[in-house]
Amino acid sequence: MLVFLALILSFFLTLTLSKVLTKPIQELTEITAKMVAGDLSQRVKVHGADEIGVLGTSFNRMISQIQNYTSDLEKMVGREPRSSRSRGRSTGTFRGF
Repeated sequence: MLVFLALILSFFLTLTLSKVLTKPIQELTEITAKMVAGDLSQRVKVHGADEIGVLGTSFNRMISQIQNYTSDLEKMVGREPRSSRSRGRSTGTFRGF
């Protein structure tokens, strides 16, 4: 009977520990999917200074930099004269030299 209780206890401890360890990774995966869909306002909640926490902090910095670069590019394109923007567009097929 004692062995049976020990097995049940170890099973529940294993489940609990696995959820604690995988939850931050799942959150990072979900936020990555939102970011890929274009939502750069997402941030990872960092709960500690362990490896997962460092990864979350680095990920948040990366999103901030991408958001800044995107904003800067949008401002540059918005200020660019219309004739310059249309020069880069293809108006026909390329026939070579």
